[in-house]
Amino acid sequence: MKKNFYLLAVLFISSLTVFSACSDDDDNGGGDTEETVKDVMLDATAYDKWMYFSFKDGTSVAHEIEPVAGTYSGDLSALAMGKELNYEDIKLEISRVEGDSLSLTVNDFPMGKIVAGATLAPEEKGWSLKGGELVTGNMTMKSCEGTINGDDIELTMSIFVGGTMNSDISATYKGKIETRADIDEASFNWDIALHRYDVKTNGASAVEMIDTEMAKVTTIPDSTFVADIKTDSLIIDNSGMMNNKVGYATSYINEVLNKGIEFSSVPMPPTPANWTMSNKVYVIKLKSGEYAKIKFTDYSNDSDVKGHISFDYVYPFK
Repeated sequence: MKKNFYLLAVLFISSLTVFSACSDDDDNGGGDTEETVKDVMLDATAYDKWMYFSFKDGTSVAHEIEPVAGTYSGDLSALAMGKELNYEDIKLEISRVEGDSLSLTVNDFPMGKIVAGATLAPEEKGWSLKGGELVTGNMTMKSCEGTINGDDIELTMSIFVGGTMNSDISATYKGKIETRADIDEASFNWDIALHRYDVKTNGASAVEMIDTEMAKVTTIPDSTFVADIKTDSLIIDNSGMMNNKVGYATSYINEVLNKGIEFSSVPMPPTPANWTMSNKVYVIKLKSGEYAKIKFTDYSNDSDVKGHISFDYVYPFK
């Protein structure tokens, strides 16, 4: 009787040991684990906004795109009383007042501060600025007009200087952007941002897979991951598109992820044929060194409004 009891005790303890060993294996990642695929639809319909998204938090936030405001550095040449004057490394500040209204300020012009108001409008290439009369101290800005194309600015100004000079001055300013007055993208968490059919990343890089099903992409590829590139062709004002006057901004895009949703400018006005989906899966190497995989699934909402971008994603992808 004691022998049978002892044998049963040994068998019971052995079974507990086997069960415990199996449980430990499962906790340490043994066996197949099913990944969680999440789906999101973001409203990226606005041309003048980026829609930012965080894989980790699953949150999104929209911020406006500023195409021209910031600090420029350049050379200013002036004609005063028949004498040509040239000044280097002159700073020009452009700030957005409201809507298409801008304020232009040159603080280090030797004859005094130059201030001008101007309105901004899209042109066939870049933006046009045009200002009217504005009085600042003993200087009167009689007219101001010019263009901004990408990082470059060129302005012509007609200025009346009172006081001892009491003379008209014609001035030309040519410069490049130094610092853009844009949203501080380091002030919040985000991994990718969407703009109509454009995609950019927060210091990440991406690669396109041959697969069209998320479940078939199971390992990190050995392919070369492609980082974002700078572009000056981000459309933020298409109100004059039919007259070839489109407002562009300088930003960054990821050419690989942009293939997920492609837009063609032909035909015009746009039809559903202008938008195509690659249906491919993309793997993204984040700035943190982690990975995510993503597939863009639709470009319209249930009401067929374009610019509502849907995608499936897995994060973290290991």
